Amino acid sequence: MKNAILFIFILFATSVSSQNTIGNKPSILVYGIAPYTLEPTAYKVSVTLSVMDAQYSGSVYTSVNEMKDEFLRKLSEKGVNTTKITENEIDFIAPGRNGSGTSLIFITTDKEEFKKFLTITIPGYYLGNIQFKVKIKNKTSADVYKEALADAKENAELLAQQMNKKIGTILRVDSPSLPKEYQWSFFGQEEQLRIQVTYELVGN
Repeated sequence: MKNAILFIFILFATSVSSQNTIGNKPSILVYGIAPYTLEPTAYKVSVTLSVMDAQYSGSVYTSVNEMKDEFLRKLSEKGVNTTKITENEIDFIAPGRNGSGTSLIFITTDKEEFKKFLTITIPGYYLGNIQFKVKIKNKTSADVYKEALADAKENAELLAQQMNKKIGTILRVDSPSLPKEYQWSFFGQEEQLRIQVTYELVGN
């Protein structure tokens, strides 16, 4: 499959190579790809408790504090450390919700504790966003960039050979950023870095 893609790219590159220049230097543009796997280092989830919605479902809750106490009690019974929970009433009010309620945010580095949290529900409970802090598994960011550059160089050499030329120095690299462990994100386990590299094209 890769050979077929390269063949199509060769035909395209050959037809435009005379026009592809950077700083008056003939050049060739290729892509390099490096796969990597993400693993979570921390887990974050937000939940909403709404007294009005609980009452619609036949609950006897009369206040948000009563709902919250019941929810926290069930979490404690399940083995969840409720001191890791923070309250944010603004998150409940901001979307224009009616009635009494609140939003709770739970953060942990313990995957099993996180799974326990997700099993607890009460009337008027809504699960919000689930996010993760992640890191690249068994590699460093530098390793991934090096692999992508190596792949780009291999592709460039293959294309240059078809034009009886060689590649020279790198003239330009365009690349997205890799995930940073301190950032919250929506977790995607299998990923790939795709960079765009322009090489100088040398030879007759």
